[in-house]
Amino acid sequence: MRGNAGSLQKQSDAVTRAYEHRDRLPELEREATIGSYSESVDYDPAKAMAAYRAMLAIDPDNDIALNNLAGDLADAHQFAEGETLAVRCARNGVLGNCPFHAMRLQLAQNKIAEAESTTARWERAAPRDPAVLDVQFELASALGDYATADRYQREVEEQQGSSAYWRESAAKDAGALAGVRGKLSVAEQKYREAAQAAEDGGNNSAFLIDMSSIARMHAQLRNHPADALAVLASALAKHPLAALEPLDRPYAQLASAYAYAGRPDEGQRLLAEYARAVAPGQIKADVFRNEAAGDVAFARGNYVEAINGYRALRAESGCPDCDTFEIASSFARLNQPDSARTYYEYFLTHSGPIRVYRDVIDRAAAYQRLGELYEARGDRKQAIDYYLKLTDLWKNADPELQPIVKDAHARIARLSAEH
Repeated sequence: MRGNAGSLQKQSDAVTRAYEHRDRLPELEREATIGSYSESVDYDPAKAMAAYRAMLAIDPDNDIALNNLAGDLADAHQFAEGETLAVRCARNGVLGNCPFHAMRLQLAQNKIAEAESTTARWERAAPRDPAVLDVQFELASALGDYATADRYQREVEEQQGSSAYWRESAAKDAGALAGVRGKLSVAEQKYREAAQAAEDGGNNSAFLIDMSSIARMHAQLRNHPADALAVLASALAKHPLAALEPLDRPYAQLASAYAYAGRPDEGQRLLAEYARAVAPGQIKADVFRNEAAGDVAFARGNYVEAINGYRALRAESGCPDCDTFEIASSFARLNQPDSARTYYEYFLTHSGPIRVYRDVIDRAAAYQRLGELYEARGDRKQAIDYYLKLTDLWKNADPELQPIVKDAHARIARLSAEH
């Protein structure tokens, strides 16, 4: 699933206390503590994986080791082995995150039928579990089946209204589904509902992340950087970073939002503060620090440096589609259209379970830019195909986006006439 709710700082403090007394623990618990500490406090994925393998040598069906090692193997791009462990864990009757990791690893290998079977088995085993519905949402939206994703999102919303965590999740899902289809006003409303639910649950870090998503929509889709900056200023006035524990401050997400709003210096300042406020081992566990560094570099026009940041995230994350759009855009700015085209198409053809949040900003833009790239090289058929995908995705988009849709229609008509 998308991550555990609650304070990262409190979780880290608890793991650190356990690690300090690990020699008093039984062997199995000691290895589990070493693994957790190496994932979240002093980041060392090789050490974490060794600890979980040691656990499996003692207890081959240990669900903690199977689940956590599967996740670590996903991030290490060892997808086949990770899938085997996650599937074994799920078939042992351990639900929770094991089926999610199985689905995630299957998607990474483009094993769509297997991913669908994994989530279907989980749904049969626990049909009322909101986590099942959430993963069904993630799979459907990752495959572009937004109608099915809508249904799962509504089920979570209807069933879990008393839970601030699930209200936030369902509202954010609804916002993403609206945003990817160009309904920006609805998307902003839903993201604000998500932020309110996070705040109601005492998760002010999630509040700031949700507000940064709104800021990015203003900056990247509406081309209103001043409005993006106003959103960020208002959110941080309500919940200043200094009021949060250092590890709970979403430095990376805020730095990215400021970069896209035309304030890369503020983004860099936040990353520098991050480096001072949080221990290096804990910063290394946050793959989004690399993305933020890439976003700051991109906003400054340092496109080679940006690509390095985006590639660093990909090296540390098993997310198939993460930052491929951004790499493509960097190559486009470097006037390398073939590389740009390759990465835009990679972005569209490789799916991870939470890609819908990236699709809000990137899917329509990828269609548009691929249409333009193929048009420029004289490939009318491919250009028309991508423009058609854009017009279909945004056929009911807000009026402010309709000029983009109309331009795509005009290009389709002109290219068809030329043929």
